[in-house]
Amino acid sequence: MPSNAQSWDYDAVGNWDSVTTNSTTQTRGANRQNEITSVSGAITPTYDNNGNQTKDENDNRFVWDAWNRQAKIKNSSNTEIATNAFDGLNRKVQVTTSAGLIDKIFGANEWQVFEDKNGSNTLNRYVWSPAYLDGLVTRNRDTDSNGTMDERIYPLQDANWNTTGLVNISGTVVERDTYTPFGVVTFRDGSGSVINSSAKDWVFLHQGGEIIAGGNYEFRNRVYSQTLGRWLTNDPLGIEAGDVNLYRY
Repeated sequence: MPSNAQSWDYDAVGNWDSVTTNSTTQTRGANRQNEITSVSGAITPTYDNNGNQTKDENDNRFVWDAWNRQAKIKNSSNTEIATNAFDGLNRKVQVTTSAGLIDKIFGANEWQVFEDKNGSNTLNRYVWSPAYLDGLVTRNRDTDSNGTMDERIYPLQDANWNTTGLVNISGTVVERDTYTPFGVVTFRDGSGSVINSSAKDWVFLHQGGEIIAGGNYEFRNRVYSQTLGRWLTNDPLGIEAGDVNLYRY
């Protein structure tokens, strides 16, 4: 198989019985609520009484509030790495990490973040496409925290709105991104060599979702695991969504 090649076997309601990545097979089990009950070679995920995942296969831990929103993220040492605050529309408007408190400023009618701010300092400013909710046109960034937007980056997105490259104002490709089918990203420099993380701190990646602390993607009302290929919470629409598996991606 080529690098990042994957194949899957499913049960009758869409849970992965096994997934093979580059000839390595991982098996999984699920209960009648479609909660994962086993992952070979990894930590067994756990859930609260509302069906929210409280621990993933990498031993990251998640705390959910009364509205099933991800309030805290902890690492495998049970150390808090992110705390989230929400407004009345369920938008995540504040994130506190080791880097400090970041306020997210949203537009009036959409879930599109316009600015990231630390106090009065604007860290990032975003321009979005009218063609698609998660279609990002450009990001301006203050790279040295002096109050001036000194870097402009244009993302390249494929037909599924995955960010596949980043281009600077000179038209030079400064980063390339490749993915497994369910969104595990490999960062590469402009020439295609693998790098450990985004050199431009780019977070809007698989299908335009924002990668957050703990390595999952946030898509507005729900958080998605690209390694498990499913949501961490039940579909808030319940069976009205038309699927018996409320975790299916």
